[in-house]
Amino acid sequence: MLGSIKIGDSGFSTKCSYDKVIAFAHKEARSIGGNAIKITAHRLPSVLGSTCHRIEADILKVNIGQISHHDTTTEIDQQLAEAGCAIIHFYRFAGTGFIIGYDVKIGDTVLARMTNNSKESIKVKAIGNTTLTATTESKAELPITLEPGKHYYIRCSVTIGVMVGHPKLELIESGVGKVEFASIKAKE
Repeated sequence: MLGSIKIGDSGFSTKCSYDKVIAFAHKEARSIGGNAIKITAHRLPSVLGSTCHRIEADILKVNIGQISHHDTTTEIDQQLAEAGCAIIHFYRFAGTGFIIGYDVKIGDTVLARMTNNSKESIKVKAIGNTTLTATTESKAELPITLEPGKHYYIRCSVTIGVMVGHPKLELIESGVGKVEFASIKAKE
């Protein structure tokens, strides 16, 4: 361990999405000779507090032989694969557009209703190439290839629009998506 880092909100931060905060942490780690970070705390954006992701992490120098090259994006759930199904994990952090909810669909079929601080896992028939859509005052589309036995993590959000807000759908790498999905304490 070479040290630790705390990335927070200066009060005027605008570029503080989870991806940008992690990229900054990696950059800081490299600047002192580290090649890995271990997140020790993650605070989510909130309506009343900071609109930024905030993390604390240890900066590590790891020998390449010690790193496990376990790729979570290729994990296959055998029972799902045999059934010809995949699981899509939808989640949305608290933040911008907190009063706006929207449905995520494949065609005319509603898969999930996304509101602030919500998450839902849906088993779907793995149909190959398809498109997820969400609509408010504008429409968001996310092309996706659904393969049997795989898990997909979709980060949902709202960006500022003229009257209502624009839905946003992002396919997230499984390792990051799994952590983000688990971090949401959805309303029961």
